[in-house]
This record gives sequence, structure tokens and C-alpha cells, in this order.
Amino acid sequence: GRGFAVVAQEVRQLAQRSAQASKEIKGLILDSDAQVKDGVDLVSKAGDALQGIVSGVQQVATLIAEMASASAEQATALDEINSTVANMDEMTQKNAALVEETTAAAQAMSGQAGDLKSLVGFFKFEQAAGFGYAAAPRAPVAVHAAPAVATTRRGATTPARTAAKPMAKPAARGNGSAHATLTAKPANRSDSPARGAAAVPVLKHSTGDDDDWKEF
Repeated sequence: GRGFAVVAQEVRQLAQRSAQASKEIKGLILDSDAQVKDGVDLVSKAGDALQGIVSGVQQVATLIAEMASASAEQATALDEINSTVANMDEMTQKNAALVEETTAAAQAMSGQAGDLKSLVGFFKFEQAAGFGYAAAPRAPVAVHAAPAVATTRRGATTPARTAAKPMAKPAARGNGSAHATLTAKPANRSDSPARGAAAVPVLKHSTGDDDDWKEF
């Protein structure tokens, strides 16, 4: 009987150990299940992250394509700007040449104006009689000597030579134009009669409108 009691006690202890091991195995299985669930959640999150990465890569690819298109447009615009700058450079050179020509022409005109002023200084222009304004020369007045005209006085028997003094008299306004006539006035008249009269030069020249008369 004592042997049977020892065997029963050993079996009882073994059963207790088996139950304890079963409990420990159950706890390990529960821990493994929880860890597997956590792993599934992490895998799901990793999948979502990969989807976001793919979407970001696609957006980056789209932006790179847009940047390439913008770079091509900028290259075209730079070519146009370079062409425009070249045209502006050419126009600037042309303008510089025109300015030099204009300066030379202005200097030439200044010299001609000085010569003209010295030539016009020989003439003395008086105020037009009956019109109330003074005639000032604007352009060179070319004086042409008219053929001598024979003038006679009633009862004149002896010729009288007179000295002529050129006078500038603008004629009356008419149809937008006027005539400035340089006539020679006799300095003195001889009282002795003469049948044959001396030739008196009459200087006439037609100019433009009276409004065009300006001072130098």
C-alpha cells in the first residue's frame, strides 16, 4: 500500500505541474495573439504609409514635368530677350549715328546762319508803311536788279541822277501771302526839268507770308 501511495503522490504532483505548464502555455498563446494583432496593425499602417509615398512620388513626378516645361518656356523667352537686346543695340548704334549727323548738320546750319546774318546786315528794313508792323527777315533775301526804268517829270528839261537807298516794304496781305519789295528811293531830286530822265534801279523780290517773317 505504501508504494501505491508514493506513486499516487507523484502522479498528483505531475498533474499539478502539467496544469501549471498549461496555464503558462495559455498565457504565452494570449501574448502571441496580442503581438500578432499589433503586427497586423503595424503592417496596415505600413501599407498606408507606402500608399502615401507612392502618391508623393507621383506628385513629385508631375512637378518635375511642370518644371521641365517651365524651363523650356524660360529658354524660349531668354532667346527672345537676347534677340530684342540685339535689336535695341543696333537701334542704339543707329540713333548714335543719327545724333552725330544731326550735330554736324546743326553746326553747319549755325555757320550758315552766321554767314546769312552777316549778309543780311547790309540791308536796313523799315516798318511797313500803313500796316503798323515791322518786317523782319527769316530767310536770305536774294536781291535781283530789275532793268532800268525811265522816269520823267512834267516840264522836266534836264536829267536828274539820284542815289538809291534799298528799303524793305512788305506788301498788303492777300490770300495768305505777301510781297516784301525792296525799292530804291531817290536821295534828292533835281528841280531842273529834263525831257530824258535818268534810269532808277528798282529792286523787287517776292517773299512768303508776312506771318513767316521772324527774327534771327
